[in-house]
Amino acid sequence: HAGARHALPLLKRIRKILGEKVKKVITDGKIPVVIGGEHSVSLAPIEAAAAIYPELTVVQFDAHADLRSEYNGSPYSHASVIRRVLELPQPPRRVIQIGIRSMCPEEIRFVRDSGKVTILWGKDITADDAGRHLRMPPLKKITGKVYITIDMDAFDPSEVPAVGTPEPGGIRWHQAVDILSVIIGSADVVGFDVVELAPLRDGVASQFLAAKLIYRIMGLIERKQRT
Repeated sequence: HAGARHALPLLKRIRKILGEKVKKVITDGKIPVVIGGEHSVSLAPIEAAAAIYPELTVVQFDAHADLRSEYNGSPYSHASVIRRVLELPQPPRRVIQIGIRSMCPEEIRFVRDSGKVTILWGKDITADDAGRHLRMPPLKKITGKVYITIDMDAFDPSEVPAVGTPEPGGIRWHQAVDILSVIIGSADVVGFDVVELAPLRDGVASQFLAAKLIYRIMGLIERKQRT
């Protein structure tokens, strides 16, 4: 707990610097791509995007809800990042969570009480055409300005083992691409991040998937802009 308190000034400074850089990228008419470390890095770019776009929707791919008030003594833990996002002075209009497989009672209560979080559970993404879920209420209305945050543990550990907190029953590559295609096709993506990759020494498959994921998202956005 003491270590977490001592780290807060540094975390706030990093948040300020990153937020300013992301805001400049957006105001320059470009799309920021943030590659993390742990999921708390996503707070700054989401804060910057939400300040510019008050009606912003955040789409979160994750195995975990990340809605705890704090974790291991830190309110800026990877397990608390979306809670902090929803407590911003200018928070996003809503958060849509995709691939969730693990939540604690505190998070379940928060989802119920806040009214701002919609969940597509990992267990429900079973069809080859996973994007069909996004064409059904209430997820089919992902339109307007959208920021996408992707925790790599959203993927099944059989495809991405190199994460810090793996959970069974995750999203597969083609399902993720299908869902992203639907989102990017119907919404205006103003930024995205890919976080929580923890490379393994004896394999590079996870790193290659993460790199290809970033490349694919950029390609989908480019294709949307050309149509």
